[in-house]
Amino acid sequence: MMSEQYRQCRLKDKVVNMSSMDFSIAPPLVPPPDFRSGFVLLAGRPNAGKSSLVNRLVGEKVVIVTPKPQTTRNSVRCVLTTASMQAVLVDTPGVHEPHSPLNEAMMESLRDSMDGIDLVLYLLEVTSSGPAQEEVKLLSELFRKKCPVILLMAKADLSSSVDPSLRWNPETDWAGPGKFTGIIDVSSKTGLGIPELLSTIEKNLDLGPMYFPPDQLMDTNERFLVREIVREKIMLLTRNEIPHATGVQILDMKDLEDGSSRIHAEIMVETNSQKRIVIGHGGSLLKTIGIQSRKDIELVLGRTCHLNLWVKVAEKWRKKKKLLREIVFG
Repeated sequence: MMSEQYRQCRLKDKVVNMSSMDFSIAPPLVPPPDFRSGFVLLAGRPNAGKSSLVNRLVGEKVVIVTPKPQTTRNSVRCVLTTASMQAVLVDTPGVHEPHSPLNEAMMESLRDSMDGIDLVLYLLEVTSSGPAQEEVKLLSELFRKKCPVILLMAKADLSSSVDPSLRWNPETDWAGPGKFTGIIDVSSKTGLGIPELLSTIEKNLDLGPMYFPPDQLMDTNERFLVREIVREKIMLLTRNEIPHATGVQILDMKDLEDGSSRIHAEIMVETNSQKRIVIGHGGSLLKTIGIQSRKDIELVLGRTCHLNLWVKVAEKWRKKKKLLREIVFG
């Protein structure tokens, strides 16, 4: 069980009411006596589909998604509310062996998120050959938490591409520490397994209060949302060598008298050549990043935004802990 002190710590940050959720049965303003709630950790290797699953469960795009691994750098809390439960979904960085201060900070963020969790959803791609060594180590830690661990065989829509005789079978091939409470094939793309997963989440949560208003989808601040949206566009619009060398820092964000917001943000890169790529010929790529980011920011914040972007070279910023705190975790 999660301590009340820990829950209050989780709820202390400024929150953003992003939009309303569309339910066939609207979540009640006053939960019924049998209402269930809790914190649900999503973990798995990079690009396993954690963020896509969060978006599918919540019913809105609340966390950024790209085809590139290690898109998620921070643990992000999203809120799933139905008529009978509220699950705070904690999306985490992918499990990997860290080789840099940035990677170490990402894994530290993941482990910090494990405290006080009520349920774990561990994602493993259906086409994989089983958990890697670093994943087994993390699973050992999760099983020691004494909370249910559900194994999700993710991207199940790709299962037809795997020879059934070669597919890793958790029921017969898993010899690691602990036993999974359940195993579910899921696909965020097609919705396969989602109803069963929702039912499983509810069954494994204890009776509890509604911690967030029923129409709230995230527990984070506006600066973080803006930063992540800009970073997503950079990752989608630049070549493979650029995305992981970039960071976004919000320099200033002010509400104006006309109800709009003015945002000044800085894109950090490590070399002058990366800066030229991000800016593009005649500033064309930077302009595209800005236009696409602004559209999503306005949709999320619900107001007109004036976004100004600059690109700055900060050599080896991913290896400098002070800059890491400011750019990635600030």
